[in-house]
Amino acid sequence: MPSYLTHAMEGRARLRHPALAASAGRDRALAALSGAEGVLEARPGVGSILLILAPGADLGRICGILENALPALRQAGRASADVPALAPLSFLSGFSHGKTRLKGLSPRKLEARALLAACGLSIALGFAGGKNAHALAGTVFGLLAARHVWTRRKAL
Repeated sequence: MPSYLTHAMEGRARLRHPALAASAGRDRALAALSGAEGVLEARPGVGSILLILAPGADLGRICGILENALPALRQAGRASADVPALAPLSFLSGFSHGKTRLKGLSPRKLEARALLAACGLSIALGFAGGKNAHALAGTVFGLLAARHVWTRRKAL
């Protein structure tokens, strides 16, 4: 499959490429997709297009139609080698913007799970009587919660 096909499942596909970020390229792509067989709907996004596909649609043929209308798609947009590797604690850095994944988890989901794990560990250690370990787990949870609130303060 082409490099600009970022996600595909039965009935849906997401196309992402710098050529789709420009309004002229996005408009040409949407015009080509509007008459394509198997495409029920093409929804523009920020630098991407979401395709709603009919059952049994030929995605390879649809991508071929799109490449004929927009030849810039044949060039690799942002190769996976350009995406920085996700270190185990890089969700703390704030520079990942949800683009990289670790074992299928986005940094935001990984952060939420770390928050829940630290909270659960702190509660379990509190009931178990491990005073120092409970305090340490509570401190980790507090720091993670403070970071979570700080990074999302505009949405609150």
